Amino acid sequence: MHFFEWLVNAHRDSVETRSRFNFGIMMLTAGVFAVSLATFFIQGQNT
Repeated sequence: MHFFEWLVNAHRDSVETRSRFNFGIMMLTAGVFAVSLATFFIQGQNT
């Protein structure tokens, strides 16, 4: 029953949470891309 209440509350806040979640995923993807790009440039300079 407690899980059902949590599910209802999660669904009710899904709109706000989804926007924050998408923003977090976007920032995470940008961070990973920046790190991989920097690593690529560093390896390119070393060789």
